[in-house]
Amino acid sequence: MAPDRRPLALALLALVVAACGTSQATSNPTAVGTPAGTVAASAAAGATIDVSVAEYSVTANAASGTAGSMTFSVTNNGAGEHQFVVIRSDEPEGDLPMTADGSQVDEAAVEIVDRIDGVPVGQTQELSVDLPAGAYVFICNLPEHYEGGMHLAFPVAS
Repeated sequence: MAPDRRPLALALLALVVAACGTSQATSNPTAVGTPAGTVAASAAAGATIDVSVAEYSVTANAASGTAGSMTFSVTNNGAGEHQFVVIRSDEPEGDLPMTADGSQVDEAAVEIVDRIDGVPVGQTQELSVDLPAGAYVFICNLPEHYEGGMHLAFPVAS
């Protein structure tokens, strides 16, 4: 007599249904200002882009932008003060040149477009810049913060 496989089939069906019912809203959001788990493809020129800085991450509600004027609304969701530095660079976001002691990005060796030197905890500051097409990296350059993961690539198309 063949074994009854119905209990196994029902158990597998229950697992599939449970997996399909999982919402991305329970996952960590990858950006601020958008539904959890989603990031807008590109921000148009003239857009305001929401950016969050915290230990040790930089996230934005747009993965890229279109050349022109943009305003970055930078909120410090961390436990300490952070910076927001916009760097134009063709280097991968995690491979910027470092100072001799390795604690910070060597600002003399990169092209800094603009910056906010200090965003206090829980506060938001805005930075408006005109970005030509190119590759950019957003960082916090306080000692050990960049190496800790506070960087985000931001390509800008024409």
